[in-house]
Amino acid sequence: MQSEIVNTPDGLSQLCDSLAQLERIGLDTEFHAERRYGPELMLVQLADDHGRTWLVDPRAIDIAPLGPVLSSLQWVCHGSHHDIALIHKATGARPRALLDTQIFAGMAHHRFPAGLASLADKVLNQSVPKGSALSDWSIRPLTEEQRRYAALDAVLVLRLIDRLTERLVGPHGRRWAEMAGAEHVDNALKPADPDASWKTLDLAPRLDATTRRVLHHVHHWRHQRAREKDQPPHYILSDGLVLSLCRNRPKDMEELSQNRRVPAGFVRRHGAELLEIMAQGKADKRPAPVVPTAPQCQSARLLMAWSEVIGPQLGIAPKLLLPWPMAIAIAQRPSRAWSGWREEAAGPQLRDFLSGKTRLQLSRKGPRVV
Repeated sequence: MQSEIVNTPDGLSQLCDSLAQLERIGLDTEFHAERRYGPELMLVQLADDHGRTWLVDPRAIDIAPLGPVLSSLQWVCHGSHHDIALIHKATGARPRALLDTQIFAGMAHHRFPAGLASLADKVLNQSVPKGSALSDWSIRPLTEEQRRYAALDAVLVLRLIDRLTERLVGPHGRRWAEMAGAEHVDNALKPADPDASWKTLDLAPRLDATTRRVLHHVHHWRHQRAREKDQPPHYILSDGLVLSLCRNRPKDMEELSQNRRVPAGFVRRHGAELLEIMAQGKADKRPAPVVPTAPQCQSARLLMAWSEVIGPQLGIAPKLLLPWPMAIAIAQRPSRAWSGWREEAAGPQLRDFLSGKTRLQLSRKGPRVV
């Protein structure tokens, strides 16, 4: 498979002209996420329905001029969370519509999220070599193996999406999959929530309001320092140490230093600042960040069990039909449970379950809704 390398402004201009003639594009990216605050874009792979493929090098040129033309196209991707965020950061683009093969597969009797190699094998009867998956994409020039590997995924998603479209559930399957794609784009472009890592802990419902305020302040401080240093937040201070310190709240440098798990270098560099941040959190009079209560978590787990029964009946993967954050949201506010494609697909069934008209029952063949 021959791919055109796009690494000059003239080449990028010619690519934009070619893309302007299309309705949709197969899109994939290569990036490095290790030891960084966020993933760093290394390569953009594009393919069209005529067999042409392009490998765009963001390390050689500014790819921002791609933004307007990419925004006019449907993007066909696989597991596209990072792809969307990275392309948007580099070009400002967001897809006119997102056709994600993971989402389409999840609405076509496949599990969610399914890997690309697994889907290609099951749907296309094609094996996908993964030899270059973890290679160093920052080195130039790319090897021939890297070029073939990079281009193949952008080509595969186009073949997959057409086959999966044929298998979508019901007359509304395509529309539901596109609605789910739009939701996926919105989620991918949301700012990172520094509180997410501690709010989902099993012990979160048992944390008092003061501890939650302090955790909120410290996690936001840690993300700010990580962004400045371009490091993962846990490089600044591990999740476990953040939780321990916010629960115990040392009063001064001496008490902080007595915790043998806290590196001495961290105490020297950041100790005074961390103590100040924790003091600010403790003094904060605003309402503490809300976390699900223990009963709400129990209700959410029951809703997840319900989705495991209802999802296969609809031909929709349970984890796509009801992600855990949505189960928590329903447990917290049942009256505003679902909207969009989920309401169309299973709104009445959910309301019957929430109102007690139906229930889960164990049987020899497994749980069922009766």
